Amino acid sequence: MPRAASDSPRERAGWVSLRRPAEFRRVLRRGRRIRTGGLTVVTAPGLEGVARVGFIADRRVGSATRRNRAKRRLRHALAEVPPPPGTDNVVIASPEVVTADYEEILEWLARAFGQRR
Repeated sequence: MPRAASDSPRERAGWVSLRRPAEFRRVLRRGRRIRTGGLTVVTAPGLEGVARVGFIADRRVGSATRRNRAKRRLRHALAEVPPPPGTDNVVIASPEVVTADYEEILEWLARAFGQRR
């Protein structure tokens, strides 16, 4: 029996993925940038009641393996520090994300989303 879309781990964590390039461009063009630690988070108003998140890890982060590891670590951290509902967010990783302690990544995200840890 197929699972319902709301059974995805990301939706249970309180967010869904930004997928289309136009969505990324809109957030990057109109959003508010917050640089904290090894992250830059760009936040723009989004769909009511749902938080959407996209990830960028460019070549400065390193090889494809390092870029994928950075994005994987950020996705995992968002389960503990979800973005505010009604926002579209683009999380831009720096090379520090690959080597930082997990608790440090949680701190960076909480600070970027205006939450306390």
